[in-house]
Amino acid sequence: MTKKISLFAVLAVAVFAVSPVMAQDDDGIDFDFSGKFGWHFLQTDPYTSLVDNNWIAGGDVIVWFPQGFGLGADIKFSTKDSEAADIDDYDMDFEWFQMPISFNAYYRFPVDSDSIRPYVGGGLTIVYTDVTATYYDGGTTEVEADDTNAGFNFIVGIEFGDMFFFEGQYIWAESEFEGIPESFDDDGEGINVGGFNLTFGIRF
Repeated sequence: MTKKISLFAVLAVAVFAVSPVMAQDDDGIDFDFSGKFGWHFLQTDPYTSLVDNNWIAGGDVIVWFPQGFGLGADIKFSTKDSEAADIDDYDMDFEWFQMPISFNAYYRFPVDSDSIRPYVGGGLTIVYTDVTATYYDGGTTEVEADDTNAGFNFIVGIEFGDMFFFEGQYIWAESEFEGIPESFDDDGEGINVGGFNLTFGIRF
């Protein structure tokens, strides 16, 4: 788990480190970066039973151009360990880690207010997911699998004043998770490892 958190930290530092370079262009271009924290709502079994809704944290970098258009990158991560006693209908322990990285285009709606600014966005999302399941039926068996999947995301948000914002993001990215037992994919159509995020953040 430490290696996974370190990977997220390296990616976050790499994205935020470019801020001084990108901020040098002062020709009507604004540069923002943020930290955000919120709740992650998974939508596909068995995650809805094994992980349930869970916290998520991260940040983004956005370059805003004139007329309200922007380009940016968004990085988040979420992790959870569930003991067998907490998992309905599963005799196992379950460890889960996820890191979605999104590359988006944004649009700020023109409004006659400096205190409230709504915006929308969307683009490509790459979701890295790692799961470890330890089964206790008839002995102890540990199964581990990770997968990286491309998908898409949509964002709706609203900024309050110069710093605070509230954001909703929907992510779709399908995984087959080869190596995980078939019970993880009952319908054979894959698992949506995305979901819906609600986050509150501070933008600088």
